[in-house]
Amino acid sequence: MEYGIKETKELLDFGFKLSGAIMDASADGTVNLTDAPLFFPPLMSSVKAFGGIQGVSAELVDLDEVEKAELLDYVRGQFDLPDDQLEMLIEDTIALVLDLVKLGGRWAKYRK
Repeated sequence: MEYGIKETKELLDFGFKLSGAIMDASADGTVNLTDAPLFFPPLMSSVKAFGGIQGVSAELVDLDEVEKAELLDYVRGQFDLPDDQLEMLIEDTIALVLDLVKLGGRWAKYRK
């Protein structure tokens, strides 16, 4: 059965929006009530992100090479670190995690 990657991308979108809001809010060294508007985009995306969270593990276990590439491209497009070496290390780590999740799912199916 093919699951796609919709729920995974929605969860990632929430994570990127939340981390961006936290970085923007703390850029001046303090987080206070005036930073509240920065948290509206993540709050609004949380409904989609957590509404389908139960499907994320199935999507990751069912991940094919095209979907993996699409997720990696999506992640690459969401952040740009000034340290290119660190950025490549993070991207490689994400690719490894995706492969490990898929492998774990295959082991789980094999044991059934």
